[in-house]
Amino acid sequence: MLNRNGAIYLVLIVLLGTVGAIFPFDWRSVDWGLTALELSVLLAYGPAFITLAQQRRYIGELPFLPQYPEVLGIGLLAYGWVVVGAVSGRWLDSIGAGLLSVTGVALGYVAVRAVSEAGRRAILSAKPNAKPGLKPIMDPGLRQCYLLRVAAALLSLVASFTVLKGGGAEALWFAVCASVAGLSAAVLAAALGLALYHQSRRGKQTAAGVIASEELARGPAEVALYCSDSAKAKHLAIKRIASSLAAERVRTAIIARESHALPLLNKFSADYVWFAPYMGALDALARPGLKVVFYTHDGIKNGHFVRYNQYVHILDATTGSLSRADTPPKALTMYDFVIAPDQDTAQRWRSHADPRQAEMIVVIDSFRFKVPDADYFLFSGANVSDPVPEPDPLCFTSYRALIDHAFAHKQGAAQS
Repeated sequence: MLNRNGAIYLVLIVLLGTVGAIFPFDWRSVDWGLTALELSVLLAYGPAFITLAQQRRYIGELPFLPQYPEVLGIGLLAYGWVVVGAVSGRWLDSIGAGLLSVTGVALGYVAVRAVSEAGRRAILSAKPNAKPGLKPIMDPGLRQCYLLRVAAALLSLVASFTVLKGGGAEALWFAVCASVAGLSAAVLAAALGLALYHQSRRGKQTAAGVIASEELARGPAEVALYCSDSAKAKHLAIKRIASSLAAERVRTAIIARESHALPLLNKFSADYVWFAPYMGALDALARPGLKVVFYTHDGIKNGHFVRYNQYVHILDATTGSLSRADTPPKALTMYDFVIAPDQDTAQRWRSHADPRQAEMIVVIDSFRFKVPDADYFLFSGANVSDPVPEPDPLCFTSYRALIDHAFAHKQGAAQS
């Protein structure tokens, strides 16, 4: 959407063109009508000389094409050449030179957008490598494409004023040079796109080494929290588990599958946040130091990482619709363990599961007693002579206790 400055800018361009065309007048040997038209043409070239970020900030974009701010700049150039043709009367020269030069500027715009898109795709393709080495290629490339676009715009401006002064043939040469500058930007963008593609492939191949060097400096992650959810998710379960693991001094990594979750996940108490937008990127995250992977909801993408059967996969069903279910989750067999919200729910789920699945349903309760004390008899109403209930062997006082039990269970099953 055009901001206030942009609206004033466009009104000024149109006003100068209208006044110059309808009310031509001479004063002190100066054709002020022609001057107003020339100033209108000059202002029409303004957006072509600034970056798209600057245009969005100072002018804005068309309300019906907000995702393509370049259209405003190209449209103003076309307006400028229409004014040139109307003032000079050289419509053939204006159309020829205008088409060539505006095409050159448009190619410059396309080149900048193409390099930006190629860089974005390369960054995603190189994940989970956070340092794929794309910046030394992308930043100078964007700058060079932008400068070629500015050169095309400047040559187009010179061509337009050359037509106004009666130089049709000379204007055509300037327009050809403008189109060559735009074509050069397009060729450069293609070369940069190819370079970014190859660099992203190298970055993806070295992702495991980059993560290994980080783990060597800070220590390997022992637990991973797998995050895949909608853009509206608050990831409260992941935040809670990450905070508990940090308090228990368990080194933790969060595996994010969607980019929209990264700003929030980076605020959590995790040692690492790894981004894996594609299934192939998960191979580098199958770290040898990992023991356990937690999942906070039974999502479709969970299967992408459950396939690594060297880890213990635990579904945390303590929140959301999973915690309110009367029966265990349907995908219970997909995981090694499922955490129930409380002991009552755990007992209910176990009653609906076979004996092997019942051993997979666990509870984390930091207040679980080991030896009955006076408070137990005081608040429970039990007598000292009454039999003391046996503690649930699948109820753990901490995530660390669950991790140790689950990992030992996994090793025992592998050896048997």
